[in-house]
Parts: sequence; C-alpha cells; structure tokens
Amino acid sequence: MKRILAIVACAMMLSATAASADDTSQRTGNKGLGVDAALNLSSSEAANGISGRYQVSDKLGAQAIFRLDFVSGPGDLSTTFLNLGLRAIYNLVSVQNAAFGAVGGLGIYRLSVDPGVEGVDGESELGLSLEGGLRAEYFVTRSFSIHGEVGIVFAFLGGEDLGTSALPGSPDGTTIFLGDGDLVGNAGFTFWF
Repeated sequence: MKRILAIVACAMMLSATAASADDTSQRTGNKGLGVDAALNLSSSEAANGISGRYQVSDKLGAQAIFRLDFVSGPGDLSTTFLNLGLRAIYNLVSVQNAAFGAVGGLGIYRLSVDPGVEGVDGESELGLSLEGGLRAEYFVTRSFSIHGEVGIVFAFLGGEDLGTSALPGSPDGTTIFLGDGDLVGNAGFTFWF
C-alpha cells in the first residue's frame, strides 16, 4: 500500500505543472489503465487489483478489476486467490477537473488453500459480492486521475468452511453478511489514453 501511495504522490508531483484549467474530467471513448486498492486490506469481498476503464459517455463509465495472487509456504502450503470485479460509474456532478458520482458493481472471487499434505483435502471458497457506493475522482492532468470511493458490500459465500466457519448457524453452504467492517473503501489511480 505504501508503494502505491508513493507512486501516486510522485506522479502527482511530476504532472502538477502540466495540469490546466481546461482539462476535462470525462470524455466519451476514453480508455484507462490503473490500480484500485481496498483500504481495508483484509477485505476479500471488495474488488481490488489492476483496473481497466472505458468512458461510455460523459456521465457513464465502465470498469473491470482483476487480481490474482499465488502464495506458497510455509512448507508445502499454497494459497490461490482470484478476484474479478465489474463496475458501472455514474457521474452525478462534474466540474472542471473533478467528478462526483455513484458506483455499483458485481465481484466474483475464489480462494483455494492446498495444505500440500498427501491424503489431506484442501479447502476452497467461492464468493459473489454486490457493491454500491459514492465515488470522487480528481484529474491531475488530462491523462492521469486519482479516485476514492466508500460504500457497502454484500457478500454471498459458499465453500468448505473457509471464512464462514465463524458465522453462527452456517457451517457450510451460503452465508449472507455485510463485508468486513460493514463498509468498504477503495482508492486508486488511472492513466488515461
């Protein structure tokens, strides 16, 4: 997270002199690549990772977020985490270099843990999440923006007791609960081209 913040700070300093009052915040047909990071790092329900964006119109944007983690150790233990999020961003208010709007989306994730011990089955969890919230975005230059959002996540989990065993009354199957801490926040940046 510190690395991401350092990259954003450097990019803002380098591009601050290039920003001008005539930069517009949303142009139809713009495409962007960037990063979205969940402010609650333990939250697997909120989509975070590499982000691709497309501005459908001056008011409506689409975003896809992809994350893939492979973790090994200690010993033969291995963990795989895959996360895909799809979002729609609707700008309620746009002024010069800034936009404020609503965001809604759908996230799908899969977590698998393999203990690496012969004869011992691994565990897995498949989740679907619905996200909604408010989003603010600031265009430092025409080709670089930073954004943040806050909202709520509803997660639907199914699996073999991974992450759901602590919830009362549902050792297996599907559990409905509000995401970690009930609220979720994301921050990120986008390079536009």
